[in-house]
Amino acid sequence: MRKICLVLLGLSVALPACDSGTPAPGSEEKESKSVSVEQPVGIIEGTFFVRQESKADNEARAQQISDTLLGEFDERVEALKVEVKAAKTDEQKAAIYGARNPVPGFLNDVVRTVNMFPECGATFDVALGGLGVAQGEQRGLFMDYLLTSWPNRLDHRKLLDYLMEQVPSSSIEKWLTQIVESAPVGVIQAESLLAFKNYFDQKTVFSSTLMNNPDFANRLPEKQLAYIHAERSDSQTTQVSEYLERLIQDYGDLEFTGSGLGSSDTFGEVAKYELFELKYLNVGDLAPNIIGQDLDGFDFKLSDYRGKVVMLDFWGQWCPPCRRMYPYERELVRMMSGLPFALLGINSDRDLEVARASVKNEKLPWRNFWNGPEGTAGPIAKLYNVSEWPTVYLIDADGIIRFKGVLGNDIEKGIEVLMSEIGHEVDLQPVQKVAAKNP
Repeated sequence: MRKICLVLLGLSVALPACDSGTPAPGSEEKESKSVSVEQPVGIIEGTFFVRQESKADNEARAQQISDTLLGEFDERVEALKVEVKAAKTDEQKAAIYGARNPVPGFLNDVVRTVNMFPECGATFDVALGGLGVAQGEQRGLFMDYLLTSWPNRLDHRKLLDYLMEQVPSSSIEKWLTQIVESAPVGVIQAESLLAFKNYFDQKTVFSSTLMNNPDFANRLPEKQLAYIHAERSDSQTTQVSEYLERLIQDYGDLEFTGSGLGSSDTFGEVAKYELFELKYLNVGDLAPNIIGQDLDGFDFKLSDYRGKVVMLDFWGQWCPPCRRMYPYERELVRMMSGLPFALLGINSDRDLEVARASVKNEKLPWRNFWNGPEGTAGPIAKLYNVSEWPTVYLIDADGIIRFKGVLGNDIEKGIEVLMSEIGHEVDLQPVQKVAAKNP
């Protein structure tokens, strides 16, 4: 456990690696429900960890251990915060933390408690406390124990949020499946079914991010990197599809609790568009044709641009990240002038006059579909299942989706590849530099 130790304890100070006996953050968890990990001596005496003859006595012993562990751990954390805050240098803080860090001993005792009293209700509380500060193999132990032994006591929504914030791994995929099957019937299970699909979207984003951040990628085990970069398998696609079909069948009329396609949507409608994306909006699929009107009210279609490389940009003046792309896009269009290339926007401003004024005032000389008065919940965004703004697709001259959800330098790299395929070698490296000088 490295400086994550301090973050978990609410101590924001950079320290060298602390020897806790657990893997680095993001490590691939081992799938075991019982572990034997060398750890420093625990917080409480080992005489507590003795089973009794009766169930009631074991429940009482487990409750005593849980209360003692959680209480003493909180006290030691608060005392450590005070000591670290009083230290004057990072070296002093590191020395104090290394000597007083209560996490390893606490986790050691939690592991012993889980293994000694797995059936006792009080063990649930202490295992949940351990999950909050554990990493790697121990985190896997606590997750497996809680999901297997106490699924009905878990706050599934909080657990979903927790897992969706983690670096993707095969273990997290397994745990999400367990959450789906153990979640209470109703809105929580509906959210769990949808979260499983969103997890694979997030894994794709992580893959792209890691390619552009080798320092972060180098911190992860090879097995986990391979998992993140792997394409969704047929079995995974089937499972996602089955969950979405189940969402439509069991919770189709339930009001959607998330965001993205409009607050009035039902889970069934959201799942319908997710299924459409799963079947027809993959890299390698023919891009669904867009038939609509530009900002001046003239009809046009995406298919009108067959034979050109198309950058399809979902944007809105209301969206700060979209506005930050304007200088980049202006320079890109200037450099690609006269070539078989088109930047087409899908504007999501509810007010058509706002959209028109944006194009004029910001000097955006490319054609835009208007997504209609529904704004982000308009028909074109729904067709392409867009819930994040901006979203960029790159479509080749044959109308095939070749790059999806690309941003930053990946846009010009993708355009260079697609233009080369139709005999036009372009160098778009200067785009970012020029755009940065001309905001």
